[in-house]
Amino acid sequence: VTTALMGNCGVTFAPVRDKDKEILAEMMESVEDIPRQAIMTGLPWNWNSYGEYLNSVEQLNPVINLAGLVGHAAARFYVMGDRAVEEQPNDNEISELAKLIGTSVREGAVGFSTNRLKVHVMPDGRPIPGTFATEDELVAISKAVGTEGGILQSVIQGGEQLPAELELIKKQLVASQTRFLFSAPWEPGKDGLSAYQTAIDDMKASGLDINGTTQPRACLLY
Repeated sequence: VTTALMGNCGVTFAPVRDKDKEILAEMMESVEDIPRQAIMTGLPWNWNSYGEYLNSVEQLNPVINLAGLVGHAAARFYVMGDRAVEEQPNDNEISELAKLIGTSVREGAVGFSTNRLKVHVMPDGRPIPGTFATEDELVAISKAVGTEGGILQSVIQGGEQLPAELELIKKQLVASQTRFLFSAPWEPGKDGLSAYQTAIDDMKASGLDINGTTQPRACLLY
């Protein structure tokens, strides 16, 4: 491994206000199973903006190449506080989110990540901020990210919601004119094809840059 991309799934450690650092650690613990105590004591937390976070990482002199996505959950909490978990932003807050995330890309983030998967939750069981973000919010953010040359990454909800999720991806791509990477657990379709295939082929045929990542085999839970 020569390169690691940090910040998938919408959960990152920046941007952050000083009072919210432990909340971001708790979200990371809940989603990625990394103990919050290790996060709080093992990181210097000497940043607020995403650019300052990358500066802190650089000071560690990592031996591999590191790149980072700015996470939706962190950005939403930065703008909205605890309202970010269960409420939708108003028009002014959507503008603030787009500006903050666009600035984060300008400061060095390679793009923006979000989560649509309901099983990714806060420690209290509530879905992490951004899970139910509206089309208006995601399109505004995507446009800002594309303007700054960043990419988009999403963990989407499958099953009955899959067609709507794929249509939302298309709208984000049209607005941003950038690249889109999404997590694509196997969803059976017709004639042995994945349920994603027709929508993905249509997007590619229209010149949109989209790619999915998936597990090579099913994950068994015991």
